[in-house]
Amino acid sequence: MKKFFIIIVSTVMLAFSVVFSACDKTPYFIMLYDGDTVITTVLTDDDGKVTLPSPEKQGYTFDGWYYNKALTNKYSPNDVFNKSGTLYCGYIGLEYKVTLDVNGGEALSQSEYIISSGSSVNVLPIPTRKYYNFIGWSIDGSEEISPVFNYAKDVTLKAIWRNKTSTITYDSAGGIIYNGETPIVGNYSTQTVTHGTEFIPYVAKKDGYTFLGWKVSDTEILSGGIWDYDGNLSVTAMYESN
Repeated sequence: MKKFFIIIVSTVMLAFSVVFSACDKTPYFIMLYDGDTVITTVLTDDDGKVTLPSPEKQGYTFDGWYYNKALTNKYSPNDVFNKSGTLYCGYIGLEYKVTLDVNGGEALSQSEYIISSGSSVNVLPIPTRKYYNFIGWSIDGSEEISPVFNYAKDVTLKAIWRNKTSTITYDSAGGIIYNGETPIVGNYSTQTVTHGTEFIPYVAKKDGYTFLGWKVSDTEILSGGIWDYDGNLSVTAMYESN
């Protein structure tokens, strides 16, 4: 009787073990990312597979899921997971027309370009403008756009400019240099001037002499007004004996 009971108990335990094993399929957690941002987490089914969403992103077409952030190893719907992991969504940037407004600069040989969302704006040309430094491209002419094109539409970009500056180096030729009424110590002094703006040159004084102006060359004397000289400049004081 005891032997028969042991056989029955063993059979029941084996049956429970089979049923428990069939139900003991632990799901795995699969983290879904868009770059460094977590979108959501999904669980695998009993077969180790997952049902994945197809996210939407303005300016892009969804291109599937990938195992790596570099988007070089693509996931297949038939893939089976045997542990928790991560997937990264891939996108293909849509193409848009970009029209360039040089905003007072020299005309470009090409003013319209096709750029994809997510691509670098460094492919755009660098315009030139006399007496100005090019800062970058903008939507409104004031704030530079990001290095990556992220506008899901055709846009016109306007050049941002900043006036160049020049340095005037004054040689007192033995006199004293004045900024207005303020004397400047030393035989030399410098003045920073901005292109396109009005400036007033320094003056010089020398005992027994009358200051005539600042010599740029044998035929040119520095005068005030709107600064339009391209580059730095060195000038020397000229005097006439009293």
